[in-house]
Amino acid sequence: MIDSSLLVGFVEEAIAETFREVNTRRQEDRDPTALTLSGLGGCTRRNAYAVARVPASDVHPPEEARQALLGTGIHDWLIPALARVITRLISARCDVEKRVALHAAGIQIGGHLDLAFDDVVLDLKTVREHKLHGVRRHGPYGEHRVQVTGYGLAEYQAGRPVRWIVYLYMDRTTGEVYPVAERFDNAAGLAVIDRVETIQRFATTDPDTAPREARGPGVSLACDRCSWLRRCWGPDAKPGKTGPQTQLAATPAGLVEILRLAHAATVAASAAHADKEFAKLVLAATPNGEYGPFRLTRGKDSEMDDADEIKRILAELGIEVPRKPKAGATYIRLARPDGKKP
Repeated sequence: MIDSSLLVGFVEEAIAETFREVNTRRQEDRDPTALTLSGLGGCTRRNAYAVARVPASDVHPPEEARQALLGTGIHDWLIPALARVITRLISARCDVEKRVALHAAGIQIGGHLDLAFDDVVLDLKTVREHKLHGVRRHGPYGEHRVQVTGYGLAEYQAGRPVRWIVYLYMDRTTGEVYPVAERFDNAAGLAVIDRVETIQRFATTDPDTAPREARGPGVSLACDRCSWLRRCWGPDAKPGKTGPQTQLAATPAGLVEILRLAHAATVAASAAHADKEFAKLVLAATPNGEYGPFRLTRGKDSEMDDADEIKRILAELGIEVPRKPKAGATYIRLARPDGKKP
């Protein structure tokens, strides 16, 4: 006889182990230190290390990677099914999961494109709702544009008359899609070549000086999973643990740059908070629902602890209010030219 909670716990652990096993098998088929087209738009320093064949400083243990595997599962059934539908609708031959190779700056970069037909190269990106919203507002993400345009250039080099790049963004929760089609032209192809030349230049000079495009362990998943985490962020860097970021303020120029970033963020956050509070006032009488491209919803009202009343009651009972340390706020303001405090 077993308790139901034990059975639930067993099933949960079995699921976790299943994800770990499947992800481990996937990773065994990949070289984490290689540069592929899927990573071409990622961190420049990481890519420079890969091209320079710098030995890895970190080997990461197997992880569940549930979101990535769920995205892979969607790819596995959707892309072949989409190819069959396209073939039926326009009698076009489709290439699915085609191996391609981009030649630029004296190196070859391999990869697998999702789908290509006629003069179109299409790539599926499964994302969460907030990223789908970001695409609607700003267009394809920069790293995706470099990657998929790289597929297009590789196909063009192989003889396909590529004229269109299609980014098929899908909300992996609801299946909602947002396709974006862009012309593939000389400017798009040259942008990819410039990217490869930049990586190659740092790889042949000093990859340790290549810029980082992520914000370090504990903040960036790319850093947490990077094969050169300690090489890049120092010997004490650990996945999921912040701290190495303090080195960015070790030089006068770096310190000023971070202060500039923090000041700009403070100004933007203050303005955004004011806008948000104003919008709440305006929408106070508007019912939940969909309005154009937006959906308005509200959480349920709830109760919270009344800190002031708790303090009053404890004081009446003669009980000292428990205290704990609290870090002071950080203020960043523009310094006055005369050196006086603002």
